[in-house]
Amino acid sequence: MKQGSSDEDRRNSIAGYLWVLSLSVGLAVGVGIGKAIGSIGAGVGIGVGAGAAVGLLLYWRFRADSGDK
Repeated sequence: MKQGSSDEDRRNSIAGYLWVLSLSVGLAVGVGIGKAIGSIGAGVGIGVGAGAAVGLLLYWRFRADSGDK
């Protein structure tokens, strides 16, 4: 039973890191988009929104039980 809890904790930790990573990448891409369209605020909004969406998708899918126990 201890091993299952450890695996779950590790999976939750990695899922959190993936979410933060996708937000960071979204922010960086958003700044680039903002410079290209001439509005940093709009670009950052687009980038963070896309990063949050992708991050949540990765978070949910990574945390889900794969059934390989």
